Amino acid sequence: MTVVRAPASLEEARALLISRARAQRIEGPDDAAIEALLEREVKTPEPTDEECRRYYERNAARFRAGDIVEASHILFAMTPRVPPGALRAKAAEVHSIVSRDASRFAEMAAQYSNCPSAAVGGSLGQLGRGDTVPEFDAALFADARVGLLPDLVTSRHGFHIVLVARRVEGSLLPFEAVRAAIGAHLRGHKGVVAAALHRERAEEAALLHEARRQIERVGLGEHLYDQAGSLSLGQQRILEIARALCADPVLLLLDEPAAGLRYREKQALADLLRRLKGEGMSVLLVEHDMDFVMNLVDRLVVMDFGERIATGLPREIQAHPAVLEAYLGGVE
Repeated sequence: MTVVRAPASLEEARALLISRARAQRIEGPDDAAIEALLEREVKTPEPTDEECRRYYERNAARFRAGDIVEASHILFAMTPRVPPGALRAKAAEVHSIVSRDASRFAEMAAQYSNCPSAAVGGSLGQLGRGDTVPEFDAALFADARVGLLPDLVTSRHGFHIVLVARRVEGSLLPFEAVRAAIGAHLRGHKGVVAAALHRERAEEAALLHEARRQIERVGLGEHLYDQAGSLSLGQQRILEIARALCADPVLLLLDEPAAGLRYREKQALADLLRRLKGEGMSVLLVEHDMDFVMNLVDRLVVMDFGERIATGLPREIQAHPAVLEAYLGGVE
């Protein structure tokens, strides 16, 4: 009978794993060899149908599709020059006004909102789950309430007064449609053995290194240890790009990145996008700010009510009859 003595320490366990990996002819650095050995020999249990269904039932809101909210908002955007307390107090004051008289919402949006939607009474149109930042999304879909939300909504952009015009209820996706995704989520990436050996620390260190690299890449290195909420709106927008860059994309998709930004913030954003383009990255912008895009992009596709009306170089678009008609009402 062979007696296998349990390792006395993590260091001894590590040495045993390295020895076993080499015995199986697994090459490479020690950490990589341990990882390969664990992936080969340690099988993570597959979640049962019962476990997956229990998760599905406890987190039903995550598996809804088709929920739509038609909403408007008044945004009091965070800026370095205005203390958050004073900004919140002003937002609360305006919230009190529209609480007493909802018919003044569009007027207050035009006067106070820092979002481009101020030009259309604060209207955000129809929003589905995931169309906005998570904290705003959570407030919109928290319940079935219609009308003015009773509390200010706090997001990474600032404080919002939110008016819900109507809701269209979607449906719960069937369990069978999401079973595989739930199983993958519950299975996780790291097993018990890997965690016991602190293999997750190497992964965490790599992630932190990549985050630092991308933050410095977009020019926010001096804010590395600042909370994201303390940054200006323009800096937060650039931080969102840094987060996307962590995925090492070859194509960067940006939806109205200049919305709500001041002139200098737009300049900083444009400089960053030019720099990324110079590094060989392709960038696709959806943007309404024509001044912003005309001096930035190589080609433009112009849409009007969902229809493509023009495609070409910036100088061609500026003189295109269909564009002039649609956006300027034509020229004499």
